[in-house]
Amino acid sequence: MKKFLLIGLMFVSSLAFSQCYLGVSAGISNYYGDLSKSISPFSSGSARGALGIEYGKAINNKWDFMASFNMAGLAADDIASSRLEQVQRGYEFRSVLLEFQGLLNLELFSIELEGGSKLTAGTSTGLSLIYFNPVHADPALSAMALQMEDYNNFGFAIPVNLYLGLESSGVVYFTQLDTRYVFTDHLDGLSELVNPNGRDSFGYFRFGARIPMQNLIGKDCL
Repeated sequence: MKKFLLIGLMFVSSLAFSQCYLGVSAGISNYYGDLSKSISPFSSGSARGALGIEYGKAINNKWDFMASFNMAGLAADDIASSRLEQVQRGYEFRSVLLEFQGLLNLELFSIELEGGSKLTAGTSTGLSLIYFNPVHADPALSAMALQMEDYNNFGFAIPVNLYLGLESSGVVYFTQLDTRYVFTDHLDGLSELVNPNGRDSFGYFRFGARIPMQNLIGKDCL
């Protein structure tokens, strides 16, 4: 019992004295689903802009807690598909996507470079709450979707993120690739009309910086 209490105290103390950082990022978002299938298995639909902000708290030199918010666009149009049957079908959508995340971030490795900088690589995962509002420019498609589809504009997703960063003077400049396992088939507003057994997905490719709170406000955390 004393051993578990000691471990608990060490964990709490590591949180109390850990450093925090603020991260900002920008890049592109991409929908992957039943519309506008491309030749590549890693893309579908049209790239849209994405912005992100995050607040992280280091547990130790390997693990961080992170809370983040992302805002992005999603879109696809069958006219751009590599499949003739989809081009002839002509379905399309566009949507604003909002995402709130709670993450655990793990630094996989780091390499010390000349001049005191450091190359780092890491991964993070957790749980996302997403909001989406798909709309269709085609009135006939909108009418069919209204009649055939029933869904909630909120959903959950499991994020898997990989990043490569360059740390200099405490600031980490990073590039990150994100993907999502989404618990809905309605990011595009369509399921029964296309593939009710499938799941839509999305991801980001972005660049950003994580800046220690000490650099911003003169103390380790808010």
